[in-house]
Amino acid sequence: MCGGSPRIRGTRIPVWGIAAAREEGFSDDQIVELYPALTSADLLAAFQYAERHATKISREIRDNQG
Repeated sequence: MCGGSPRIRGTRIPVWGIAAAREEGFSDDQIVELYPALTSADLLAAFQYAERHATKISREIRDNQG
């Protein structure tokens, strides 16, 4: 966590950013192009976290893309 927002381990990339990209239709390969520090395991962990905490992540997407 960083500033109260969950991040990808070892990075400052917020989970909501990864979840938002997927919601916008980006493929996993495209997301990795946007965030080259990430691995497929990082994406899987982010997607699983976002699914388990859907309300929180949706709120963070809305708050940060508003």
